[in-house]
Amino acid sequence: MVYWRAPHFQMRGNELETLIRDGLQSSIAIKTQNITADQAKLATKSTYGNLLPTLTLSTGRTSSAAETMSSGDISKTSTDTNSADISGSWTLWDNFSNIRQIRVAKINEQIEGIKRSRESETFVLSLIDTYFSIYFTSEGRKSLNNSSNRPGGFIKRALLLLRPGLALEIEALDTEIQVLNSERDLMELNQNIKTTLRSIQVLMNKEENYLIPHLNLLDLQPYFMKKFPPVLKVLRGVSSDQILAGTMDFKISKLGLDATLERLKQTELGYWPTTSIRLSHSYNLENYVQDEPAGGKRAGLNSTTLSLNLTWQVWDWWNTQRTIESSQMDYQTSSLRFRDEIQNSRAKFETYLENYDITVKSLEASEKAVDKALKQLDFSREMYRLGRINLLSMQQATSRLYDAQISFASRKKALYVLAARLINYQGQTLIP
Repeated sequence: MVYWRAPHFQMRGNELETLIRDGLQSSIAIKTQNITADQAKLATKSTYGNLLPTLTLSTGRTSSAAETMSSGDISKTSTDTNSADISGSWTLWDNFSNIRQIRVAKINEQIEGIKRSRESETFVLSLIDTYFSIYFTSEGRKSLNNSSNRPGGFIKRALLLLRPGLALEIEALDTEIQVLNSERDLMELNQNIKTTLRSIQVLMNKEENYLIPHLNLLDLQPYFMKKFPPVLKVLRGVSSDQILAGTMDFKISKLGLDATLERLKQTELGYWPTTSIRLSHSYNLENYVQDEPAGGKRAGLNSTTLSLNLTWQVWDWWNTQRTIESSQMDYQTSSLRFRDEIQNSRAKFETYLENYDITVKSLEASEKAVDKALKQLDFSREMYRLGRINLLSMQQATSRLYDAQISFASRKKALYVLAARLINYQGQTLIP
């Protein structure tokens, strides 16, 4: 196991699975989605409160002053009254408005719950794709630095031949060009690795000193490839529509369409009246805080009121109609987007499957090309040693091996990424 090193940090494991698990705990995107899903649960609980009656308690003190005139005399009186009022209201009929609000809230809760799972799977896919980009780039760097390839020991050897003037001028020029190209390629590859490492650190919400393990994927298959053969068998045995119906994106889109339909049904009942019942009871606190008057009854009595209210927006039908038309348009838009997303997902899935088949064949051809290039390089070395070929021919053999190895690494990366995406489409988790 090799690490791209940085100071003051030690990985807690030495495998790609550990890297993914660590990222699942620290990713900002996943933490944000978890909060959003929890908020959706709270919103659902809040909507149930609309079915319950409301209860209001109020208390206060009222002071009043008055002046009266009788036979030219002015008299002033003042009165202080303490009172309390408790009232409750319960909506008996609201055209299923509260019920539909609960349904929409539940649908949103389901959507956010699925998004929570999708965010985790998307994170793993992104991490796999980015990580394998490092693998591909590092394979190119290793090929450049390898002594059996063009820029390493062979180039140094060629330069030694140039100094005593043992090579032709054209060979000398070509060798110098190869050296410059190799230096340029190495700088670009090193910078690509640094850039990709930063991408992983941002994706995982890690500091710059975070260590990234480097697996030799030419010899070791990723953990998820163990489950891929049965997944591929399932994908080939059913229609693309069946596969898409089980994906999280499809479920989210379908639930979003259902929520839009519920809102449309709610607005379509805007013409109808609503009814509520209201019960209130008032207390004259003077009856409780003052002594009973001598020879008389208390000045004020407690009172209870029960009322049934009917609310009907008789003169607001024009606005109601516009609201209904707007909701209908929202539903039509959601339906079109839903169909468009299905078509895009189907095309994407079928493309992934086709590209996987092509990549498998290309990988087999690339592996054979690497084997042939190695044999050609060994043969060219011997011919060069015997003086039967010149330096240019030797360089061409070295370049062919480099190109073959880079091509093989590129297709290996593409194979793993496509396999991960197909596992995701089949509904299997990529989380180790």
